[in-house]
Formats: sequence, structure tokens, C-alpha cells
Amino acid sequence: MANGDPSAPAPEVPHFDTRFLVQTPDGATATHVLRTDRPISTSELVGHLADQGSTFLGYADTPPPPPVPSVAPAAVPLPSDVTAPSGTVPMGAAPPPAPEGAFHPSAAQRARGIFLPERSFTSQLPSIAGATALGSVGGAVGALTGPAAPVAIPALAAIGAAVGGGLGEAADIAYEHVTGAEPAEPGGAWQRIGNAAARSGTLEAVTGPLAWAVRPITKAVMPVAKAVADLAPILAQNLPAEVKTVETVTPGVVRSIDRLLNPETASAVLSKANLSPAGQQTLFRAWWQRQVGKAPEDIADAWESLSGPAQQTLAGPQVGQMQTVVDTLKTGAEVPLLRTVRDVAGGGTTAGLGYVTGHPALTTLGTVVGAVKAAGEATPYVTSRMLQTPAGASFLGALPRVAETVAPRFTLPAIGEVPVPLARAGAQSLVALPGAWPAASTLWGGP
Repeated sequence: MANGDPSAPAPEVPHFDTRFLVQTPDGATATHVLRTDRPISTSELVGHLADQGSTFLGYADTPPPPPVPSVAPAAVPLPSDVTAPSGTVPMGAAPPPAPEGAFHPSAAQRARGIFLPERSFTSQLPSIAGATALGSVGGAVGALTGPAAPVAIPALAAIGAAVGGGLGEAADIAYEHVTGAEPAEPGGAWQRIGNAAARSGTLEAVTGPLAWAVRPITKAVMPVAKAVADLAPILAQNLPAEVKTVETVTPGVVRSIDRLLNPETASAVLSKANLSPAGQQTLFRAWWQRQVGKAPEDIADAWESLSGPAQQTLAGPQVGQMQTVVDTLKTGAEVPLLRTVRDVAGGGTTAGLGYVTGHPALTTLGTVVGAVKAAGEATPYVTSRMLQTPAGASFLGALPRVAETVAPRFTLPAIGEVPVPLARAGAQSLVALPGAWPAASTLWGGP
């Protein structure tokens, strides 16, 4: 290039200008233009302004201005009686210079792009279904690891959910290619699959401990609930008062209920009674209705005062279920105040530490764990009282059927039956609820 020749113009760099309204920290309202190397989402823009102490008020009515030419045109002067507000860009004037360097979202803004994706709920159903199914499979595989199960179950459940979420997103991408539907989320296929895998695996890891936390309640309730389901006709307390006798195996021969259930002679008399199946059920119902007004420990004593043959005559094939009910009554005779206070205090310590240090997750964890452990300790007491009312017994008896409904099972080789709890599907759907969260962009760059 000879001396004196004009220098070559700088190559034009692709860029995007976004015009928006903003309220500055001093309360003034202005129109700003932000230049970036790619289109930015609303959540990124909001976060960028929040870092500067400003508030996003919406986009300007006019379309974004064209790229700034190499030689900016002169600004159109305003009439002498009009003063432009501070920070505004007069119509026809060149936009203010863009800040040096392209805008890059912060780590928090990028993370929101994974866990709060800008897409519809229905478009995420394949990844939700995949994460729900394979998360359950991963937990079932972890249960087969023996001593390592407490660690393996949540870890493999999270891995399974991540794989299932990614496969579900791959299926959604394939559907879009086949049908020509609009992509549900910006970015390439691997980027979207990675986002879905990270979202599903992290949600499983975060919500998985809740299942561990409620395990003490489930462990205390489900055995007696299954027994109550089998004893539903006995615990219903609907035997008419006029029923005074029960049938024996000899046709036409009946026995007096009052004589058979006389506390002083019941053990000996019942041992020799030879009742028909219908007579046994009637006598069992009558015995329970005479016990429900007593304290739980007195009901347990009345049952255990009977000899083994007498219990067999009274309860018939349901003697094992009745023993489970009696064990629950004995365990729940008193409220475990000291243990309950200890559990609440332990969780409160963790919650207080989180509050002092400003960690809301620690506060939530302490509160939930303390409350759930206390509830687990108090569950036998509450259950023992529920057994003595028809409504309470009916509620307990329905729990096993509810559990089967919310945790359908499928069989896998070498694993056996794998429950698929709908609670996992609900947790996976948490971030997909439309309108529940702010929009955000993806982690690995722009669209």
C-alpha cells in the first residue's frame, strides 16, 4: 500500500442492537440500546440491568435501529422548545455507542437457561416421561447394591433421570425434524439434549432427598395400612346392636356373643368354640366394637390376654393382621414428646444455621428434615387413634391402593418389579409449568 493511500475500512463485525426502556437508579426513565454479538433473551437483559442497579421496563415501541454505519449521520436537532429527557435517544439520532465488547450472560443467567427453559410444557413431556421412567430404574438398580444402597440409590436415580431426560429431548428433536415443527428451544441438537439431561438429573438429585425424608412416615404407616385394608369389614363398626348370637359349624346351633366374649372366660371358651366362617366374622366384629371405646393400651391387653387358640378362633385367617393392629396400638399409646422435641430441635439448629449464614437451602433442609422426623415419631400415636374411628380406619385402608395407583410398576430382567412414582413425574414437571418462572436462555451460548 503506497504512502498517502486511504487506510482500508475495518471489517464489519456482525452485531445485534436491542432497544428497550429502563429505569435508572435515580428514578429517571430512559431508552437505551444494547449491542451484542447475538440476540439476547429477556431474562438475560433483565439480569444485566439488575447488575447495574437498573430496572427493565419493556421494549421500545420502535423497531431496533439498523447497525451503525462507519460514518454516523448527524443528529437531527430538536426544536428549541423541546428538551430530550435524560438518557433518551431522540428519534432520527444515531444510537449511543455500544459498550465495549459483546454482552455475555453471567453464570446465574446461563444456569436459568437450563432450569427455566423458554418453551412450552407439552414440548417437555418426552423428557419428563424419560426422566421419570429411567430415574425409577436407576433407583431400583441402586437398591441391588447391598450396603452401598443408601448412596447408590440417589446417585443412580439421578443418572437414570439425566439419561431419560436426554433421550426424551432427542425424541422431541426427531419429531420436529419429521414434522417440520418449530424447534421448542434454540440451540443445536446436542446442546438441547445436554440441557434436558442436566435439568432432569439435577431435579432428581434435588428432590430425591424428600423421598428419603418421608420414609419414616411411610415405614410406620404402610404395614398397618395393609393390615387395615384386609380388616376393613371388622373395623367398620357397623354390626347391628340386635345381633346377639353367632352360628357354629353345626346347622341350627348358635352361641351367645356375650358368653363367648366374657372377659373372665373368653380365653377358655373361645378355645373350644367351633364357629362357622360367617359366625367367626360376626364375633370378630362384635369384639372390636366392644374394644374401640377403650384406651389403645387396654385394647392391646384385651387381645394379648387371649390364648393363641382363642385368638385364632376370634380372628380366623386374619390373626396376623390383627396382631399388626395391636402392635400399632401399643406403640402409639403415648406421644413421644421427648423424641419429638429432639427431632424438631435438631432440624431447627440446621435451619437456624442456614438463616444466619444466608443459605436458604440449608434453612429449608433443616426445617423439612426436622418436621418429617418429628412426624415419623408421632405417626404411631396418630395412627392408633385413627384405627378407632370408621373414617380413620377407612382412610388408612385406602393408602395401599393409593400407593399402587401413584407408583405403577413394570418388570425388568434381573431387577424385578420397578415402581414408577408419580411424585417423580411431578418433580420433573416443576420447571416446565407455563408462566410459573421467568424466561431464560441456554447455558452453552446463543441460539
